[in-house]
Amino acid sequence: MDLKDVRLVVTDMDGTLLDSRHRVSDRFFELQKALSRRGVQFAAASGRQYQSIAVKLAPILGEVFIIAENGGLLRHRNEELLSTPLDPTLRDEVLGTLEGIQGAHTVLCGKDRAYLRPPTPAFMAQLQEYYTDFEFIDPLRGFEREIMKIAVYHFESSEAHIYPAVKAFEDRLKVKVSGAHWVDISDPKAHKGHALELLQ
Repeated sequence: MDLKDVRLVVTDMDGTLLDSRHRVSDRFFELQKALSRRGVQFAAASGRQYQSIAVKLAPILGEVFIIAENGGLLRHRNEELLSTPLDPTLRDEVLGTLEGIQGAHTVLCGKDRAYLRPPTPAFMAQLQEYYTDFEFIDPLRGFEREIMKIAVYHFESSEAHIYPAVKAFEDRLKVKVSGAHWVDISDPKAHKGHALELLQ
């Protein structure tokens, strides 16, 4: 492969760009500057909130593209290039189902902040790793702002406790088990591949 023709580098965040302590290596920032000098663009693509990614990449934020919320949101500097929110009626239907799940912690992921009911101290610790900007609201159903994704956390197992209750929505929504504890629910068009295709 001739690397001189590369014009775009894309990476995930958790388990890829971030180390085991959820930090970006200083070496990466040096490499990104070298890529930029050669005309190569960089994009971070993640299920994380936009602000969470932006904080991690603060030294180079003005130079990179951010694909957030599993591809539901694409931004470069202050420009929004793609936004794929959930249908509000369908979103509320999902929220009604989630209300019946014992131990489920539901987060509504907006463009600029997350919204959730006041959390337990244990969940607050999890929340702060993935969400840097959030607000407590109650109820979640009927919320009027655009929501890009519903993220649901379970301390034991998202696949065992959350997914069975929401898999019936797979004919209308994208339902993704995201690691051991999270399930993400979004519009079917909200995925990293779609956002990356647009970016390319």
